[in-house]
Amino acid sequence: MFAVLLGAVCTRYALVTDYMIASKVSLVGVLFLFGLYVSSLSSCLGAQYGAPRVLQCISKENVVPLIKALGKGVSVEGRNKTHNVKSSKAT
Repeated sequence: MFAVLLGAVCTRYALVTDYMIASKVSLVGVLFLFGLYVSSLSSCLGAQYGAPRVLQCISKENVVPLIKALGKGVSVEGRNKTHNVKSSKAT
């Protein structure tokens, strides 16, 4: 929806050449840029926190034998554990 409205407001030349056209045509350009920076920061932090866990799980399962030493340390069942809700049957 945003792309259709942006295409209706701007010329083709402006869309092709100006990378910051969305902030120029928005009502509050500062909020647009703030949202862009916050979403970029969130993505970077997610990658920073997620990559070591993935690498640890890959090395624990011995997918790549050369990185088996990286699987040591705090176990996946320890501090990094994701909590799963288990249901029990009433008998």
